[in-house]
Order: sequence, then structure tokens, then C-alpha cells
Amino acid sequence: ANSDAAAAEPRIAPPFPRARRHSCPMQPRMMTALPSLLLSRTRRNREGDSEAAIALIERRDRRRFLKELTGLPHWSYLKRVKELADRFAEKDTPSAVPLGVVAGLAIPLQFVVLMMRLGFFPCFAVLIFSAASCESGSPQAVYPWWAWGAVFPVQVACLGLEYICHRYTVVSTYQVLGEFRIFFFGAVSYRMWFAYSVLQSIFASGDMAADSAFLGIFLRSKICAAEDSEEEWHAWIEANHGAAVAAWMPSLTTLVFVGWASVLFEIVWVLLQTIPLIEVDYEIANENEASGYITKYPTVLKREQNHGSALVALAECNNAQLLASTDCHYAKARAQWQYENTRDGDFPMYLHHIEHLLLEGVYLTCMKGLLTNGLQLALQICVLRFRLRKEDEISGNTVMQAYLSFFFSTIGLIARAWGGMTRSRVGWSWLKVGDASIRHLPTDEAARARTLMCKLKLTLAVLVMFAVLSAAFALYCAWKLGVYMLCHKEMWMDFTCARR
Repeated sequence: ANSDAAAAEPRIAPPFPRARRHSCPMQPRMMTALPSLLLSRTRRNREGDSEAAIALIERRDRRRFLKELTGLPHWSYLKRVKELADRFAEKDTPSAVPLGVVAGLAIPLQFVVLMMRLGFFPCFAVLIFSAASCESGSPQAVYPWWAWGAVFPVQVACLGLEYICHRYTVVSTYQVLGEFRIFFFGAVSYRMWFAYSVLQSIFASGDMAADSAFLGIFLRSKICAAEDSEEEWHAWIEANHGAAVAAWMPSLTTLVFVGWASVLFEIVWVLLQTIPLIEVDYEIANENEASGYITKYPTVLKREQNHGSALVALAECNNAQLLASTDCHYAKARAQWQYENTRDGDFPMYLHHIEHLLLEGVYLTCMKGLLTNGLQLALQICVLRFRLRKEDEISGNTVMQAYLSFFFSTIGLIARAWGGMTRSRVGWSWLKVGDASIRHLPTDEAARARTLMCKLKLTLAVLVMFAVLSAAFALYCAWKLGVYMLCHKEMWMDFTCARR
């Protein structure tokens, strides 16, 4: 009977195995955490239960899953949030507690983290500049390793605030996803995912600190050097890319400042997305939409922002991976939920979740990938090349500090490229579903849906382009680094090392 119903279904299958129409709106992966639900479905197929009995069984099992939270330890969430989630589960149609309802109190804390990072990393660049010293007999500077100790208390404070925010949102995330996943490992326990996300946050903060250290040591080395490197920089650009490119290319110092300041551009972008234009309630709302809590509001860049999306945007800017690492899977699961509850002829609202997923991917891959990590990596390799050409030997500390910057920038660039490709695959699979759904819409709704689909396809193409460019640029920088290490004081020309 199930196969006959599926064969008669005119709509295309979603990117995930579909549940029954109008049945429990649940992502299929969540079913691995619901053995009772699987047992109920087996029993109904065997006994031929009525549709009303099926719906009752599924509501009961979904309500039990939403309330038990068996995959979360008690220290991971607030009791107040759990009680609110129970009230959503007790509704006639059990549902997960919306992220926008519980994220209000976390947003001010993430603004605090943003201000801490905005103040600290420029100060860290000044610290490196002040603590660095010129090496004897060398035009290069090196900073003492103890300077990195200044990062520790700031990182601990940011992680503490990130964990507090995580306790507000983890219940909503788990109820929608049903599990936690790690790349290459699939579904893992909460504790393993928690440790992995904290490690991601630490690496991302280390990336920003390494960029600030590179800026400080670059400026100190310019003071130590007896000759200006700008002339050599333009000569290298002209030899490799032609006089036309060298004519409009900015100075090396300007590019280093722009690469470091790209983080400030990102902060401005996020603030324009998240600062409301009206008064809102930064607190936990309740299950009653008519209670007066304002959790949706306009901003400069968005007509309708909500606390959940605003929190994720701030978390991405702050590299708070406990809050941001599940964003792609969360948007995908919410699209699946809406698809399962969309009837033929209804506008495909689930495509708005895919729109958010793709637009966020473009921003992350371009701004945090190419313009931040990519530019930093290219400049760090160029500066190392100039050092290799000027000196017969470079001290061990100089090499270690250079490779520390390479490591963080490369990891960040590869992570953004991988994230962009992941979002591209999800978007492509859902666009096929959207194309099939348009055929069932009335004329006016179909025209609006086609406009949205054109926008999504263009966004997907841009995202794929940026993701491929990020991956290609990472490979290119690795190749250039190998070339400079091989040729040392010579130029790489026509696939050979040749002296100028």
C-alpha cells in the first residue's frame, strides 16, 4: 500500500527519504533515535491501523522524543529552556521549540564577545609590534613566544560566554536534528561533538591572533630593514604579472593592512544584519505567539530578522562553533520539515531556508575564506619569499612563526571551501524539488516561485564559484610556497629556478 501511494504521488521525492504526507514532520535521521516510532510503524503496517490511529501513535512518539532529550546530558541545557520545550511538545501538534524563541538572552552575550574580540586583536598586533626585536645581523624581526599568553585569558572568557549561549539553544537544535554530526565521522555523541566544536572555536581564534601577529611582525621588520621592500615588491609583480598589473597594484604594506582589516568589514556587515531598527525583547519568549514578545524585527539589511538567525550571524563572526557549526544541517532539517507539511498548490516556503543556507555560504566562503584567509595566506608567503632572498639562513623562530601563520590561514581557507561545497550540494538537491513543486502552483504563485528559484540558482552558481576558487587558491599557495623553498634566492621562471 505504501509503494502504491508513493507511485501515485506526483511530487518529486525530497533529498531525504520522505515520511508519509501529513504524518509526523520529522527528519529521517532523527528516526534512528526513535526505536519506538519505528516499532509503531511496523505494527501499523502489520495490523492495518486506521489513519487516525497512525497519527495518534506518531504524535505520541514524537511528543515523547521531544520531551525526553535522551541524547543530551543535563549540564548541556537550562532547566527553564527544557520546561519551555515541554510546553511546545504538549501542543496538539507537537513541535520543537523554535530557535528564535530561546535565543534572545544569548544575543547580548554574543555582542559582548564581539566587542571583546574587536578590542583585543588590534591590541595583540600592537603587543607583537612592541615586543618584537630585530635579530642581530638580520633585517628581520622576531617576537617572543610568551606574547601568545595574552590570547589565553581572552579565549577562555569567549569560550565561557559561548557555552552559556549554547545552553540556551542546544535543546532546539537537538529537537530539530535528532543527532550531532562531524565531517567524515557521521553521527557522534554529544560529548564528542562538543569537544570538536570547542576545538574549532579555538582554531578560529588562533587564526585571527596569527593574522594580528603577522601584521605586528611585518611592521617591526620594516623598521629593522635597512632597505624598503616596496621596490622589490613591485619588481616581483612586474616580472610575474606584467607592467600593467604592477602599475595599479597597491603597496605591500597597504595589502597587509587590508588583509588584516577585512575582519573589520565582516563585523560591520554582521552588525547591519543584527542590530534591530525597532525595540525588541532580548529574553526567552514563551509558547504563546500572542504574548507580546518581539523576536522578529527589521534591520538595515533584512526586512524580517529573527533572534535565531541573528544569533547564528553573530556566532559566525565570533567563530563560536558551538552555536554556528550546526547552521547548515539546521536549515536543511527545517526545509525538510516544511516540505513534509506543504500541500500541493501551496507556495514552497521551505525554499526560504535554502535561500538562507546559500546566501550564508556565499558570505562565509567569500568574506571569511577568500578575502580573509586567502589574502592573508598569499601575503604571508610573499613576505617569506622576500626573507628567503635577502638572507642565507633564517633563524628557527622566524621560520616557526611564519609556518604558524601559514597553518592557521590554510586550515581556515580549506574549511570555508569545504563548507561552501557542502552547502552547494544541499542547495542543488533542493532546487530540483523546487522545480517540480512549481508545476502544482496557481499562476500567480508560480510566477513568484520562479523568481525565487532564479535567485537561488544564481546564488548557487556564485557559491560554487567561490568554493572552487577557495580550494584552488589553497592549492596554488601550497605550490608557491614549495617553489620559494626550492628556489630560495632565485626566481621561478619557465618551470626552473633562474637568477635575476
